Amino acid sequence: MGEKFYQMFLFEGSLKNRLFHLRLNFLILINISINFIQKFIINFGKIVKLIPSIFISGS
Repeated sequence: MGEKFYQMFLFEGSLKNRLFHLRLNFLILINISINFIQKFIINFGKIVKLIPSIFISGS
C-alpha cells in the first residue's frame, strides 16, 4: 500500500516538474528571442544611420 502510494506520488511529482520545466524553458526561449529582436532593431537602426554618412563622405 505504502509503496504504491509512493510510486503514484513520484509520478505525479515528475509530471508537475516536467510541466514546470517546460513552462520555464518556454519563458526563457521567449525572453532570448525578445532580446535578440531588440538587439537586431538597435543594430539595424545604427546601420541605417551610418549609411548616409558613408555615401556623403564617399562623394
